[in-house]
Amino acid sequence: MALPPSDQVESVLREVRRIELQTRQLSLDALVGGYRSAFRGAGVEFEEVREYVEGDDPRSVDWNVTARVGRPFIKKYVDERALSVIFALDISASMDAGFGAYSAREAAVRFCAGVGLSALRNHDRIGFLGFSDRVERWRPPAKGMEAWQRLVREGLLLRASSSGADASAALALLNRVPARGALVFILSDFGGVELPSVPMMQLSHRHEVILVRLVPPEAAGLSGPLFALRSPESGDSIAFDARSPVMQARYQEAMTEERRKLRVLAAQSGADLLELVIPRSPSPELLLRPVLQFFQTRRARLAVAP
Repeated sequence: MALPPSDQVESVLREVRRIELQTRQLSLDALVGGYRSAFRGAGVEFEEVREYVEGDDPRSVDWNVTARVGRPFIKKYVDERALSVIFALDISASMDAGFGAYSAREAAVRFCAGVGLSALRNHDRIGFLGFSDRVERWRPPAKGMEAWQRLVREGLLLRASSSGADASAALALLNRVPARGALVFILSDFGGVELPSVPMMQLSHRHEVILVRLVPPEAAGLSGPLFALRSPESGDSIAFDARSPVMQARYQEAMTEERRKLRVLAAQSGADLLELVIPRSPSPELLLRPVLQFFQTRRARLAVAP
């Protein structure tokens, strides 16, 4: 695994600081609230308001109740089971391609940054796994801002030691994570990535699994007279006229089939699927808006679940 030269490392560190600032400027209250309601059994739960006694933390005073009653009252909370939130990121070559404002990898890291900060605010642990056709980096779940910064930094910085893309080794490692009930996000463009069905079913049985597919804007349709595409993994190139109705139909058919296969795999294995279309303009808010919608949909589904 080769690391970029020092000037690139400094550029990545500046990008980490920029991502943190941008993410904090978003409506994190909405993101955190959606996260809490979408995933059970995490964080801190309000229990009751009770009268203040000596030794209580003054920061827990409920000033509204105190003003109404005339005596100091505090909010009492109970700790719930903290979640382990693991971000498994495809760092193969195809993730650095695309025609949007961000590459698929840059978009994935911004997703990790937003959801990761929500996890921290919810007192959860953050883990990171970078994979190509092998496990390139594994960071077990840990609490604290340092774990978040490492997630973003390594998500941007880590380089694959192989050109392949196969999640088999990553799934095998995740299936050995001792704690049950972790929340696992697998982030990839899933273009040619192998996701064996049996390990996927085993993983979904042990943990909550969400496949996050990074969708480039060109997946919605081709524009322009001539396209020349090169596979980042194999290096093979192909040139074609995007104005051709036949080529446009074939392209859309391929995109539709790729999406169908992933949806079938997710349904059969018991995983959720979240598709994030990479915006054409550099807007973290545009990128994370579907995440809030996903949380809302999941919350509604959990509300009616037995």
